[in-house]
Amino acid sequence: MQRMRLSIASGFSKDLRPVVNIGWKNFAVKKTAENAFISYLLNNGVINGDYPDYGIDYSNVLISSGTLTGALNPVVASAENGVCVITWKNNSYVFTSKPTDRTIVAVINVIKNKVVCVLEQALREQEIQEVEFPREWLGEECYAYLGFISKSGKLVSNSDCLGSFLPQ
Repeated sequence: MQRMRLSIASGFSKDLRPVVNIGWKNFAVKKTAENAFISYLLNNGVINGDYPDYGIDYSNVLISSGTLTGALNPVVASAENGVCVITWKNNSYVFTSKPTDRTIVAVINVIKNKVVCVLEQALREQEIQEVEFPREWLGEECYAYLGFISKSGKLVSNSDCLGSFLPQ
């Protein structure tokens, strides 16, 4: 049973590796960032269900974890024509946040088990990040996640799950 849970967690983390290597690097002490992420998945109820019907609780996934201040009021504003638009309110200078913090974004297609990662493209002060996804994802359930990384790359925030949406 534990092997099956580990297999699901490992497979899930594989496509998220570019995000996980940034978002979980501060937990990579005597292990890789990916192993820290897998430990989180296994120990925090993200891989759930009963044997042999395990699944992923996408609402509890953290693509990044750290002490940087997270997003304020993040939402998936729209998901049309192969693009989802993620917005948030600028909360620069609240605790550890700065206007130069950059986004860490993942959109996960739960039907195809595929991921689109967007790293460090938008600034916190811009309040918007567009994410292109494959046209074949239209009408399929997806989850969006938003986190931030500091300009220095030393701090990351806990990510927010923005919920599920159906791209149109």
